[in-house]
Amino acid sequence: MRFTSELVDFLKVCVTHAIEQLALEQNKVLSEKLAKFTQLLTSDNKI
Repeated sequence: MRFTSELVDFLKVCVTHAIEQLALEQNKVLSEKLAKFTQLLTSDNKI
């Protein structure tokens, strides 16, 4: 296993917190460079 269950739990809390913060700041405008992105893809190099 690449990540421990504790790390997975921690990362879930971090992502949830980040999404909650973004929801509170919906009126903020992204910079022109970032506005082009609509999705985020992450990978841990596992197939």
